[in-house]
Amino acid sequence: SANNRVETESINFEVDTIAPIISINNPSNGLNTNQSLELEFNVTDDHQFQTISVLNGVPVNSGEVITNEGSYELTITATDEVDNQSQSSTQFIIDKTNPTITLTNLVNNRHH
Repeated sequence: SANNRVETESINFEVDTIAPIISINNPSNGLNTNQSLELEFNVTDDHQFQTISVLNGVPVNSGEVITNEGSYELTITATDEVDNQSQSSTQFIIDKTNPTITLTNLVNNRHH
């Protein structure tokens, strides 16, 4: 009889099809404010991931305070170790300038 041997080996693996989850807590999309604001966002995933966050194309971190007037777009992209990717963005405006009222064609002591 032949001396046949059967060898087995177990390999454990995990299939990851879920992209990282991005949460933008502040500012809310479409916000129009006359106040400075603190950016607040986070990314979670069960595995290692990389995050790129930019404000109008310039790298930014959660916790930074935006003080300058302007229109802004915050975009966050997260990619995990097996290239699952997600992206989230929000747009907001900071406008601290008070409106100006100009009255024209006024006649002294006349009521209309």
